[in-house]
Amino acid sequence: MINEFLKASSLIFMAEMGDKTQIIAMTFATQYMVRHVLSGVALGVMANHGIAIILGALIGNMITVEIVDLIAGGLFIFFGWNALKIDDSEDIENKIKLHPIWTVALAFFIGELGDKTQLTAMALSAESDFPAVILAGTTFGMVATSGLGIFVGSRIGGKIPETGLKIASSIVFLGFGISKLVGAIDFYFDSWLSTIAIIASIVLVELFLIRKAILVGRTQPERLYVKKAAEQLYEMTKRINERIDDVCLGEDKCGTCAGAGCLLGYIKIILANSRENQDYYSESDIVLENLLRRQYNRRDLEDALLLTLQELVSYGWTDEPDFIITKVRESLEILVFERKIESTDSLENYLKEISFIDYPIGKRYTKVLQGEVAYEKKDN
Repeated sequence: MINEFLKASSLIFMAEMGDKTQIIAMTFATQYMVRHVLSGVALGVMANHGIAIILGALIGNMITVEIVDLIAGGLFIFFGWNALKIDDSEDIENKIKLHPIWTVALAFFIGELGDKTQLTAMALSAESDFPAVILAGTTFGMVATSGLGIFVGSRIGGKIPETGLKIASSIVFLGFGISKLVGAIDFYFDSWLSTIAIIASIVLVELFLIRKAILVGRTQPERLYVKKAAEQLYEMTKRINERIDDVCLGEDKCGTCAGAGCLLGYIKIILANSRENQDYYSESDIVLENLLRRQYNRRDLEDALLLTLQELVSYGWTDEPDFIITKVRESLEILVFERKIESTDSLENYLKEISFIDYPIGKRYTKVLQGEVAYEKKDN
């Protein structure tokens, strides 16, 4: 029983290393408490894998051990090869308003339908005398992977070698797959030459795919950075939105909310939409100067713009017009200075223009932002 638990948990753990599970868990952790996220992961995976294990147990009683080994071994080898594939997109959706635990559980239940971990649970249960132990093991493996993603990813996300994780995961699956196939091949072919030939073919395909994965990793090194940047942008927009909420007067003082017709309301809407859709670039024909402006607290506006600039410096200075943070920056500039800042090609020129318009603000911003730039350079 213990061996089956360890086998199931380790397979699932390795299968999801560097995969969407860790990214989804990390993203949910920016919205909910960690215990809610992990509880939701456990519930969603138990339901998902429970279905697979019931089917696996039923199938296991109908076919021979050798056929089960062939199927399980073939699945494990397929998962190993599939682990070396780098997906172009791994969507994270959270559009249903439920309690955090149920929201996470539903996301993981749907997200893992037909996934390799569900099929792994089915394959393991087909040959196990203790399906409940397999369920416990696969659930534990998924929760452990999610927990590691939250803990490690938030600290050293960009330093995790994605290609290395996928290669390690692939080798683990391949090892289990070959161990299953050896007995079945001997039973059906009764020839050690056949066994060697089949295993050699599998290993050659694995080496070819590993080489291809390494080449892709070298020619597309920005892939992991893009993934990290998406997580960083999610957290950036969340922090900026919280500061904007502090500026907002509320309906008690402001009256009926004008929504997108209000400059501050416009900022809140585009920030919320960017996080919901995981899209931080948006084309818009809206003339910001024409939107409604209220009498907000001046210091709160200055602080909101400063935070936005700090986030922009941390991310990497850019004046890309369709970038969400650029739109937020321009909107806050209108609220603070009653016009957009034109010199946006560099932080230095940007600060010079602000100092020309309002020297005290420019001096304050320069002290904070240039100090952070110096710290970033020293840290790198």
